[in-house]
Amino acid sequence: MFLQRALVYIFVVCLVGCEATASVPAKKSSTDSSIGSRATDLVDDIDCPVGLVNGMTLNDEFGPGTAAITRCLEHRPIKVVFQINNTCSNDPCTKPYALENIENAIKDYEVTHGLIAGVDFKVIAVVHAKGYLLVVNNDAAKPYKEANPFQSQVEALMAQGVKFYFCQNTARTRGVVTENLIPGIKYVTSGVTALADFQALGYSYVQP
Repeated sequence: MFLQRALVYIFVVCLVGCEATASVPAKKSSTDSSIGSRATDLVDDIDCPVGLVNGMTLNDEFGPGTAAITRCLEHRPIKVVFQINNTCSNDPCTKPYALENIENAIKDYEVTHGLIAGVDFKVIAVVHAKGYLLVVNNDAAKPYKEANPFQSQVEALMAQGVKFYFCQNTARTRGVVTENLIPGIKYVTSGVTALADFQALGYSYVQP
């Protein structure tokens, strides 16, 4: 009789304890998804490894304390695709569209961050629409009907490893043929779809 009562008592204690445990809400872990998502939104400043664009330190160029409040690039490798859909960036057409932006990007990668083209970073330019003149070769055996005012800058960027892709839809509407192009210029069937494709391949899109 005593054994039966003891067993009943143990059963009741266990039952009450289990119910109490079940009724206590689970404590949130420190790795809770909402907390984690907030943590990943926080961006730490990255020190600049070089920072001698004009041969001076950032503090010498911009004043004391500048280096401490300047964030440099973090992710490697870097892949960027520029959209070039215009030839000129001003009305007199004395400045090319996007080319100076690409030059500045390369300078930042190479000089400020000490990165190597083709290894640490890759730059692609997709040329279409009103940007068509930038791919025209003024010295071609079969020159195009319009001259390219910025051919030397395009060629200089190509020498630094920038790959230029020209839209065949634009070539078709503008009457540009392969013989008109700067040597080394490549084609894409459509500038718009190529931009989306390069982004899918991990290239960050830039519209200057």
